[in-house]
Amino acid sequence: MKEFEILTINTPVVRATMKNQGIALVKGMPEVYHKEFDITEFIGEKLAGIRNVRSAHYIPICFGEYKKCLTDAKYGNDRGNIRVGSPNFKQKGTKYVFVFDIPSYYMGKGLKDLAEQCPTEENKTALINEHFEMEALDTYMGQKDRRANIYYEYHPNGEIHLSRMFDYENSMFEELKDEIYYLNDFHEYHTIDDYRRMIDKYPQFGCYLGSYVGIDLVEQIKLMAKERGFDLSSFDMEPYKIFNESTQKKLELILK
Repeated sequence: MKEFEILTINTPVVRATMKNQGIALVKGMPEVYHKEFDITEFIGEKLAGIRNVRSAHYIPICFGEYKKCLTDAKYGNDRGNIRVGSPNFKQKGTKYVFVFDIPSYYMGKGLKDLAEQCPTEENKTALINEHFEMEALDTYMGQKDRRANIYYEYHPNGEIHLSRMFDYENSMFEELKDEIYYLNDFHEYHTIDDYRRMIDKYPQFGCYLGSYVGIDLVEQIKLMAKERGFDLSSFDMEPYKIFNESTQKKLELILK
């Protein structure tokens, strides 16, 4: 097991997360940001690689037989299955801003208004494309936790970019009202026609969605497991087969 640098509570994105979720510091607890393990995080990371979507990884420092691992050795804890954020959130000189802290969000304006804050046309185009890359992957995965849960990077040169994607775990099998397909901080898709109207305005969105048509989700999971050394011999693939069939039908309806 490799010893990765771990994401501590002193990193900007973690401080923002703790602030917005009301997470209190516990006296005597190590300054490590960790969440209960969910394999969907790693599946999302693998799927993000299909279009090279920037993704913040979670490192499984306690998984299965790795009960005694980096955190246990360093802090004397036995927390069972733990994942921690990797240091690829960190970028020197970059400010991480939660969506609620962006004035244009409170003023009820849209993605184009946020893009107008970018210093160059190239940056505007990049930021909009990053959003639709996120929406395409989220749509494929059935993401249900992107509302009020997006971070932005404000770079020293003034550029604004979508921060690396993370929090994939609330997807694939989460229940939501039938009439709602997906929503995030700027866009809502209640029907197939909502998607089609957005594709008419931003044709690249349709191209991004099309990249996930025909994906073999089970094969992607197996590749992810092989890369990370996970033993999936007792892992039930059937729900993922069923999910993939369902989401493929949704994509075909949107794009036909």
